[in-house]
Amino acid sequence: MRALGLEPQEPYQGIKYPWHCVCTGCGRTTSPTYGSILAGQSGCRRCADLRAALARREEPHKAAVSMREAGFEPLDPYQTSMTPWRCRHTVCGKESRPTLAKVRSGRGCRYCARHGFQRGEPARVYVVVHRKLGAVKIGVAAAEQRNNDRITQHRRYGFELHSQYPVTTGDDALAIEQAIIQRLRADGHEPYLTIQQLPNGWTETFNTTLVSPECLDALIHAERERVHSRPI
Repeated sequence: MRALGLEPQEPYQGIKYPWHCVCTGCGRTTSPTYGSILAGQSGCRRCADLRAALARREEPHKAAVSMREAGFEPLDPYQTSMTPWRCRHTVCGKESRPTLAKVRSGRGCRYCARHGFQRGEPARVYVVVHRKLGAVKIGVAAAEQRNNDRITQHRRYGFELHSQYPVTTGDDALAIEQAIIQRLRADGHEPYLTIQQLPNGWTETFNTTLVSPECLDALIHAERERVHSRPI
């Protein structure tokens, strides 16, 4: 076990029993069986995954070339294709953190997008209610209502618009929404609906007996004041 960098933390019990060890490479605990070690397994799963990821890791120069070809100038060193990479878009000049994998799949600058929710444009934070299910949901949408925007989509699932609040940009709207959701999650309020009941947006739903629409209104008012009063 020590030859593979595993320091046993308890006496050996048998070839089929998990053996509690500490990996001398990463310091984490692991419990492989001695039989799996004899069969050729590496022992520490995390270290094995890191070695595999390192073997698959692309050359940083080639990764940077791909980003520049898509119009992004990297501002931080490359890590992995799935790691958000701080870049500046050479067209609009704004910073964002796309992953190399998403850029290679055709995703562009979120601020320059000509469809969907644009984070650099005026937006709304809204509250919708499903009276029959006793559910309330917070969400964000573009400032101008469209034929197929998020609120219209929610109506198809039985939701009614309770309130909506204009904000300066989509980024501000997302900041308000996420701050409220994180606060309510910290207070123990889990998503109320399931993905089957609301495929797009179920994670932002709450039980109206515990979180009322008026409660969300008050939280939105407070967060709007905080966001709009912060230094530019």
